[in-house]
Amino acid sequence: MTGPESPASSDAVGTDRLRRLIPSGIRARLFLLIALVLLPLALLMTWVYHERYQTRRSLAFQTEVEVAEGVAMTFSNFVNGLRRQNYSLGQAIIRLSPPVTQNAVRLLALTAQNYPSVRNFSWTNTDGLVIASSDSALAGRDLSSRPYFRQLMHGSPWSIGDVTATGTSSTAPIFAIATAIRDEKGALRGMVVAGIEPERLGELALTQQRLTGGAYAIFDRQGTLVFRSTSPSLSWETRRRWSEQDAVLQRTLETGKPHIGITQVITGGSWVSARVPIPAIGWVAGAGTPSKAAFAPVNDALRREILLGLAVFAFAFLLAAVAARTISVPLLRLERDTHNGEKERIAASDLLAPKEVSRVRRAVYEMMAEIGEAEKRFRLALGNIPDSIVIYDSDLRIRYVNPNMTAYTGLPESHFIGRKGSEIWPAFYELWHDGLVDVLESGRVRKMELDLPFQNGMRNFIVTFVPLFDPGNEVTEIMGIGHEYTERKQAETELKRAMEELVQTNRELEQFAFVASHDLQEPLRMVASYVQLLEKRYRDRLDERGVLYIDYAVEGATRMKSLIEDLLAFSRIARGEEFGPVDLNEVFEETTGYLGETIRQSGGEVTRGDLPIVTGDRTQLLQLFRNLLSNSLKYRRPEAPPSIRVEAQLQGNEWVFSVADNGIGIEPAYFERIFHIFQRLHARHLYPGTGIGLATCRKIVERHRGRIWVESTPGEGSTFFFTLPA
Repeated sequence: MTGPESPASSDAVGTDRLRRLIPSGIRARLFLLIALVLLPLALLMTWVYHERYQTRRSLAFQTEVEVAEGVAMTFSNFVNGLRRQNYSLGQAIIRLSPPVTQNAVRLLALTAQNYPSVRNFSWTNTDGLVIASSDSALAGRDLSSRPYFRQLMHGSPWSIGDVTATGTSSTAPIFAIATAIRDEKGALRGMVVAGIEPERLGELALTQQRLTGGAYAIFDRQGTLVFRSTSPSLSWETRRRWSEQDAVLQRTLETGKPHIGITQVITGGSWVSARVPIPAIGWVAGAGTPSKAAFAPVNDALRREILLGLAVFAFAFLLAAVAARTISVPLLRLERDTHNGEKERIAASDLLAPKEVSRVRRAVYEMMAEIGEAEKRFRLALGNIPDSIVIYDSDLRIRYVNPNMTAYTGLPESHFIGRKGSEIWPAFYELWHDGLVDVLESGRVRKMELDLPFQNGMRNFIVTFVPLFDPGNEVTEIMGIGHEYTERKQAETELKRAMEELVQTNRELEQFAFVASHDLQEPLRMVASYVQLLEKRYRDRLDERGVLYIDYAVEGATRMKSLIEDLLAFSRIARGEEFGPVDLNEVFEETTGYLGETIRQSGGEVTRGDLPIVTGDRTQLLQLFRNLLSNSLKYRRPEAPPSIRVEAQLQGNEWVFSVADNGIGIEPAYFERIFHIFQRLHARHLYPGTGIGLATCRKIVERHRGRIWVESTPGEGSTFFFTLPA
C-alpha cells in the first residue's frame, strides 16, 4: 500500500508544475518577464490616455466657457459704454443752441470718429424721423418701424436691435443700439441711435489672442452670427443659417443658460464650443477651438508614447537576447559609474543606461524647452502691450520693465532692474508706494489715478497693481500696469464745460423770451389805445383812405397783441403748475362753455365720450382742449355745420385721446409742419390766427410725457390724436 504523501513531496510536485509553466532558459524567462511587465504597461497607457482625454476635454470646455464669459463681459461693457455715450449725446443735443440740427450733426460726427466700430450716430425725434446724423445719407429716414424704436416708445430706457443683412445707408450687416432721451420731467425728447457694423468689432478691446486656431463669436437673439473673430466678413446667408448646425447655440437660446459641447460648424470641421448668454442684452457670446487643435496635446502624447513603447519593447527583447551572456557586465559597469558620480554621462552615452533615466532626461529637456517658449511668448506679449508694465518682487525691487515703460521715461532698462522706486523717482514714489504695500499685504488688486509731470506737461494715468501668487498662495511679485488717458480726460473736461455753457445759454434765452414778450405788451397797449382814440375823435374829419389806414393800424395792433399773448403763454409752458388729478370731463365742459357763443354761431355740435381723470397741469390741459376745439370750429366747411367728437381709449399704460371733426381737412404733406411755431397753411384774411396754437398744444402734450399727431383727408375732416400717461 502507498502511504500518505509527505509535505516535502507536495512541495516537489508544486515546484515541478511551476517549472513546466516557466521556461527554463534565461532568454525565455527574460522574454516572459518583459512581456508580463509590458502588458500591464500597455493597459496602463490605455487608461492614462483615456484619463488624459477626459481631463483635456474638461479643460477645453472650461477654457471655452471662460473665454466666452470674458467675451460676454467685454461686449456687455462695450454696449453699456455706447448706451452711456448715446445718453450723453442726447442730453447735449437737447440743450444745443440754434442752429440745433447743424450743431447736432457736428457733435455726432465728432463722436463717431472716436468709435471705429460705429458706422454712424443719429438723433431722431419722437416720431422716429432722423433729424441729424453723422451719416448724411440717414437724414430724414424713418426709423419708427424698427423693433428697438417700438421698445423705447413703450418705456424702455434703451434697446439693442438684432443684426440685419444691410443697413439703412450701407450694404454691410449692421445692428443698432438706441437710447431714449428724456428731459428733467421725464418727457421723451428724442432718441440717439448708434449703428454698428459687426465687421468692425475686431477693432474693439474684446479681441483676445486665441492659440491653436481658436475663435470667439457674438450671436443675436435669433441665433444670427453677428461677429466671428477668425472670419468677420462672412456672407449674410452663412450668418443667418449658423444656428441650424450649432446645437449648443440652440440650447443656449432655448434655455437662456450656458452650454458646452462638440459641434459641426457651418464653415466646416468639428469644434469644442461654449455658448454663454450675455446678461441684460439677450444675445449670446461663444468661444470655440477646433477639436483637432484642442486634443492635439493628448494625441501627440499618445503617438509619442506608442513610438517610445515600441522602441522600448524592441530594445527590451534585444537586451533579453544578449542579457543571458552579458547581463552582469552592464550591471557592474552601471554600479561602478554610479559610484563614481557619472550619472550624466551614463544617461547621455551608455547604451546600457536605464530607460527610465533616458525618458526622464528627455521629459526634462522637453519641459525646459516648453518653459523657455512660454517665457518667450510672455515677454513678447508684454513687450507689445501699449501700456507701461513694471514687475516688482516681494521687496518692491523692480524685476522687469517693458519697452513702453522705457520709452515713456526715456531711461534704459538697466536703470530700473534691481532698484526700488524710491531710488528712481524720489519725488513721486510716495504717490503709489502705499498701493504697492496694500497689494503685497492683502493680495487684492488695487487701482489708482495718478497725475505725473513730464517734460511736455502733466499726464494722467490709471495704474493697476495686480498680485502674482506662488503655489503656496503667497504674493511673490506685483505687476503694475500704467494706462495713460490724458487726452480722454481733457476731452471729458472740455465736454463738461461746453454742456454747462449750453445749459446756461438756454436758461438765458428762455428768460429773454419771457421778458421780451411781457415788456412788449405795454408799448403795444399804448399804441392801440391812441389809435382807437384817434379813430373815435377824428374819424368824421378823415377821408376814406385815412379811415382805412386807421382800421389797418387798429387791426395790426390787435393782431400783434394776440401774437404776443400767445408767445408769452408759449414761453410759460415749461414753467407750468405742479401736476395733480384733473377730471377731463370737467375740462371739456368748461371749454365748451367758453366757446359756447362760437359754437352757437356756427350752428354745429361738440360732443364727447366718457373722459378719464389724469395727472397733469389743469390750466394747460384746459388750454390744450380750447386750442384743439377752436381749430376744429375755425377750419369748418362753409356748406356743412361743424360736428366735433372728443373720445378717449386706454391703450397699455397710456390714454389715447382723439378730437375728430368734419372740417376742410389737411394735406398729408403738412401733418408735421402744422405743429411748428408760426406755421400757417391759409391766408390770414380767410382764417385768422397767430400760428402758435398747435405748437402750444404740442409743447403741453410733451410736458405731460405724451405725443400728438394728426390724421386727415382733405375735404372730409381731421382727427387730432394725443396721448397722456394712464
